[in-house]
Amino acid sequence: QMKRFNSSPLLQLLDAVLYDRKRSNEKNWAFAKVLDEEVYVASYSVQLKACLRRAVLAYYRDSHYNVLRLVLAIVVSLIFASTFAHVEVNEESELRNAFGLIFMSSLYYGVVNMMAVLPVVSEERASYYRERSSLMYRASPYAISYTINELPYLAASCIVFTLIFYFTVGLRWNATLYLWYLLFFFLFTAAMTFFGQLLVVATPTQQTAQAVGSFLLNIFNLFAGFMITPNNIPDYAIFAYWLAPSHYMLEGLIVTQYHDDNTKIRLDIGGTTTAEGYVDFFFGGEFEYSHRIYDAVVLAALVGIFRVLFFLSLKYLNWAKR
Repeated sequence: QMKRFNSSPLLQLLDAVLYDRKRSNEKNWAFAKVLDEEVYVASYSVQLKACLRRAVLAYYRDSHYNVLRLVLAIVVSLIFASTFAHVEVNEESELRNAFGLIFMSSLYYGVVNMMAVLPVVSEERASYYRERSSLMYRASPYAISYTINELPYLAASCIVFTLIFYFTVGLRWNATLYLWYLLFFFLFTAAMTFFGQLLVVATPTQQTAQAVGSFLLNIFNLFAGFMITPNNIPDYAIFAYWLAPSHYMLEGLIVTQYHDDNTKIRLDIGGTTTAEGYVDFFFGGEFEYSHRIYDAVVLAALVGIFRVLFFLSLKYLNWAKR
């Protein structure tokens, strides 16, 4: 009977029907993939709401990461502030130390946030790849939701850090100056945090992200404008100065804090100048108060660029493939 069925016209007709149906399904699926519309059952708004809910719950449940950031903000600010608590700045060396303290404390906290976020995003990346392969949501609502959820935690930790550091060190008690300080500190910390997230999704492993991040941080540190002042950076390396986020952070913090500061500073070579005048002298005239808006805009733009690259890496890279 099987031989008779295998040679019968009925089997040929059945094979033809199944073949046509298979071809039709393949064409419909390919068409949906090209349009990128019918692949996802849920609408974009539903995907965004689901990702936002997931991000909120993930950050709420990951108390170790968020508590650690808050504790580090308190501890690091106290350590740095205690080295310069209410020191009277009258000598050139003391003012240079103040510049270094502002630079190193801001840089260090940005680095801490960048390194702390690497294992968190690395764990999330694995589940994202799994859920993306199941077509649960697009890359953009995922990236947007984690950006929105990250900002309040960043703002809270930066406020805690700056409140302790700013007033313990004895910088000028002025609301406008403090808000300028908080703005540049927050933008730089956000840029470093999002840069760390970008490294995790743009590189194969967390270890690779740490290696690349450490190398780039050394470049940022060296060419920020403090260790090598802008006028002493060789022409062939000046591009690193303009690319370093720490350059814009340092300039913004220094020029806003010491603008119109007429405190008399005794120079090592003799004579006196004002604190504002010494800023111009030390940085070779490259750091100007008029650059403060430009510096803030560049830092904000870097935050946006890092998030766009984060989204593109999520969309087009998949390191889970074997």
